[in-house]
Amino acid sequence: AIWAELLGVERVGRHDSFFALGGHSLLAVRLISRIRAILGIELNIRALLEAPTVAGLVHRSLQLDGTEDDSFDVLLPIKSTGNRPPLFCIHPVGGLSWHYRSLVNHLNTDQPVYGLQARGLNDLQPTAASIEAMASDYIKQIQRIQPSGPYHLLGWSFGGNVVHNMATQLEQQGEKIALLVLLDSYPDHTNHAQQNDVPNRDLYINYITLYGDNNLPEVEEYLWKKIQNVVKNNNKIIKNFSPSVYCGDMLFFRATIVESEAVPLISSDVWQPYVLGNIETYDIHCKHSDMSHPTPTAEIGQILSQKLDKLSNSDVVS
Repeated sequence: AIWAELLGVERVGRHDSFFALGGHSLLAVRLISRIRAILGIELNIRALLEAPTVAGLVHRSLQLDGTEDDSFDVLLPIKSTGNRPPLFCIHPVGGLSWHYRSLVNHLNTDQPVYGLQARGLNDLQPTAASIEAMASDYIKQIQRIQPSGPYHLLGWSFGGNVVHNMATQLEQQGEKIALLVLLDSYPDHTNHAQQNDVPNRDLYINYITLYGDNNLPEVEEYLWKKIQNVVKNNNKIIKNFSPSVYCGDMLFFRATIVESEAVPLISSDVWQPYVLGNIETYDIHCKHSDMSHPTPTAEIGQILSQKLDKLSNSDVVS
C-alpha cells in the first residue's frame, strides 16, 4: 500500500521492482521514511538498491537491524552480482549515484553495476581538491572491485568530466578501457557559463527530484545538508579543469531539448578535441536534467546493453 501510494499505481506485486515502476531518488527517500514511520522498520537506501522489491526488502529488514547507513559510501554497489566486468557509473554534480539503479533494469542480468559517490556526503570525508584528484581516488576505488582492465566507465554531466579524466589516467597507467560512456557532458568549463558557487534550494530540488517537485519535504532535509557542500565544491573544481586527450573511442548520449535559454544544447562534436578515437553519438529526446527519467533511461539502457553484450561476446570468442 505504501509503494502504491508513492508510485501512483493501483497495486504492487511483491516481486515488482521499485525502479521499474517509476521510482527515483526522492521517492526512495520518502519510501524509507514512510516505512520507518508506519511500520517501525529501519531500512536504508542501500537496501532498496540491492533489493528493490517488497519481498526483497522484507528479507533485508531482517538483516539490517542496527547496521550503519552506507548509502553515502564512495563505492556504492548498485548491483554486485554477475560474472561480467562491472560498469562503473560516476555521479553528477550532486554527488549521489542512486539514480543509476534505474539503468540496471535495461542491462543484462549478468551485468554488475557500481556507483561512485562524492566524498563529503559522509561527514568524515573531505571533498576533492580537483577533478584529477577525484578521478585518481575513484580509480583506486574501482580497482578494489576490478584490479585491472579492460574497464567499463560511465558518467553523467559533471560525472562525464570525471570519468573522461579517469580514462586518461588509466591509459597513462597502461590499462585498457573497453567502454567509455558520457551522458550529456560539456568538456571545458573554463570559458563556459558560470555556475553558482553556493547551491540554492530550488536548484537542489531540481537535482534531487528530477521530476519538478516544488517543495522540499522535511524528510529530505538531511539530504540537502549533505549535498550542498558537495555541489559547492564540485562547481568550484570544474571551473579549474580542462580535459586531457583520451586515445580511445567514446560513446556519447546528447540531450536534444533545451533546458533553459541560459543553457544551450551541447554540440555533437564538442568532445572531438579531447578524443582521438571514434565518438559514437546518440541523440536522446529529453532535457539534460531528464536523462534519468524512465523513457530516456530505457533508450540509453537499450543502446548501452547492446554495446556491453557485444563486448562480452567478443571476450568469449577471444
